[in-house]
Amino acid sequence: MIRVCLLALLGLAVLAMVARNLPEYLRSAPDRVLEWSADASPLDRWEGTWAGTFITYGPDGTPGAAVRRTLRYARPDAGRQLVTVTDEEAGGATRESRMEQTFDGTSLRSRRTSEDGTVALLEGRRVGGAVIWHRKDPATGAMESFRERIISTSEGAMLTVDGVRVTGGGAPQLFEGRYHRLDQDRD
Repeated sequence: MIRVCLLALLGLAVLAMVARNLPEYLRSAPDRVLEWSADASPLDRWEGTWAGTFITYGPDGTPGAAVRRTLRYARPDAGRQLVTVTDEEAGGATRESRMEQTFDGTSLRSRRTSEDGTVALLEGRRVGGAVIWHRKDPATGAMESFRERIISTSEGAMLTVDGVRVTGGGAPQLFEGRYHRLDQDRD
């Protein structure tokens, strides 16, 4: 238990060091923090189909699992977004999970349901052009925090996800996802 706590603290320290050493153009400054109300439809940028790779890492940076991931975002209305996540593992097996993201004018929430019926509730907040997602399950001790944002590249729009996950009693797991928009005409 003490080892897990120390690893979690080490992971947080590493994230703090990275944040302190970010280039100025990536830092969030109060004058650049956007209000959700500034966008008539803040979920619109994500709408469409994205595909790429999701990779996990151990706390020391050792690569773990890598899966091919496809994300399909669809908005039935301005306040909701439905997301289907399809993971294809190296052996060809696929898994699917679903999310319903809601925006009520001030806060962003996500309800993620895995194939096995497990539900995770996340809360999001906007920092600049990114969304910072977080969840903590007091019953299991599981915690997850990640940044999700869309950036422009020479190959078109890219959705990036970078974060850390700690399962109840387990070591921290770092993860990243890099996804290119398949329907580039949406940029």
